[in-house]
Amino acid sequence: MAIPVSSHSTRIGNVGLGKACAPCCRFSEGNANSRTSMLVSRATRAPIPPKSPNLATKEREPSLKRAPVPLLPVILLICCGVAASRLLPGVAPRGLVAPSTPADILPRPSPVELSLAEQSSGLAAGGSLQPDVQALLQTDLRCQNWCLERAEASASPMSRPPLVATCYAQCLAHPEVTGFFPALEASAALPIPTGRTLLFAAWYAEGERGAEGHDKDQLSKPDTSFISTLRRSHPGCTVAVLTDQATQIDLPADVRLFRFTIDRSKLGRNPYANYYQYLAQIAFMKDLAAEGLENSTDVVFLDMDALVVDSIAEIFARGTPFDYGLTLSDATDMPINIGIQFVPRGRYGSAIAFLQDVLAIYPFNSTFTAGQEALTDLLGFNNDPEKVLSRVNASVHEGRTCQQVGGRTVCLFSCMRYNYCHVDQSCCTDPARLPLSLTSFDDLAAARVKVLHFVGHRKRALPLVHKAFMAGGAEGAYRALSMLPHAQSDYDNFDLPALARSLLGSSQPVADI
Repeated sequence: MAIPVSSHSTRIGNVGLGKACAPCCRFSEGNANSRTSMLVSRATRAPIPPKSPNLATKEREPSLKRAPVPLLPVILLICCGVAASRLLPGVAPRGLVAPSTPADILPRPSPVELSLAEQSSGLAAGGSLQPDVQALLQTDLRCQNWCLERAEASASPMSRPPLVATCYAQCLAHPEVTGFFPALEASAALPIPTGRTLLFAAWYAEGERGAEGHDKDQLSKPDTSFISTLRRSHPGCTVAVLTDQATQIDLPADVRLFRFTIDRSKLGRNPYANYYQYLAQIAFMKDLAAEGLENSTDVVFLDMDALVVDSIAEIFARGTPFDYGLTLSDATDMPINIGIQFVPRGRYGSAIAFLQDVLAIYPFNSTFTAGQEALTDLLGFNNDPEKVLSRVNASVHEGRTCQQVGGRTVCLFSCMRYNYCHVDQSCCTDPARLPLSLTSFDDLAAARVKVLHFVGHRKRALPLVHKAFMAGGAEGAYRALSMLPHAQSDYDNFDLPALARSLLGSSQPVADI
């Protein structure tokens, strides 16, 4: 004998099925059209236990055989149950019914959504979110939008955009980065001061263990493109090269050469590289003071693989007076890169004393980055990534962040503008760290990136970007830079001569690129 089922469950017409399953087969229009309302409703909805099916049964008559159960009512009940389960928090059963809801209506819950659901599980159906939960929800949405925009605007088709998932997780941890661009754009619009006398000095020396200031694995010979770049970006500036007692280097006639005696048997890509550089910088400032230039000349120490494509005079003309200036990056393991350093006029004595403090704690048992490690230690950044990122935030929004070190004022400037590397080394900005990635032409131009530092494998692209700058100014350099990859694996198969021809025309020589 068949088991009778209540009439409202056995009706299979359109009307009966629609009424029975309507509550569990449709979403409200508000939730379907608004991601925010969907997140809030998911977070605040209390779990609703599924109702037991109303099955009316009679006592079975004794029988040797069980009567077959009609399959259609059972299938309808399963379908309605699955549809209802999709409205409940959790994961729907697999393998029963293929999901019919578009992915943009029911996305996979994010960690923030799950956290919201946990925090608000005790709220009544008509309740409201607590203020801290509302703030968390707003941060979640802002980071999602920010990271999607960064990925879409990220560089050229030849470049690898940052991973959205990585960007999203880091933005949640440091949501202040979403305000970096407005701050960079605002400071880029400030007028460039005039009347400053700038002297740029680069260190280069060849010792018995190799050269410091040049990477022969990436460039066949020392590149002096930084000199012509400075002549264009800072007309009237003085350029000097600091070296040892024996190194030979071809320089234009108007570039001053300063020689200092060192132990060349120790010089190479080792801890002594920065040690001798600091000693040369100290001796150089003493020479300038002896010439009577201390009160009239601002000094910029820079690497030969750094191109200064726009005026940096504002470093010395605005803000709190300081004794020594460096750039700060988001590389929390080594946030200081000495590719560019600043000494204002009238502060040579304090700058020398600061470098002597660095030499007093110099780690000779380290690697060729020992000079940067000593600075990181002296500034109190060791093993404190939160402090580093907080100061990075201040350097972007306030233009600089300063601190007292041994009674001297040391100011840190944004690496994003004044020491741009964009590679996974001790420079900024690595897209695997903070989600801000200045990769497209629009990004670089809006932020007005001024110093391009070609570290590691990126040195191979320095001649190309230099040619682009000489042909089209800073905008030309930005355009070339935006077409370059970032990872070394991408550089291995990258056709730099082809990019040079597309940017500069076939008449430009590309043999040295």
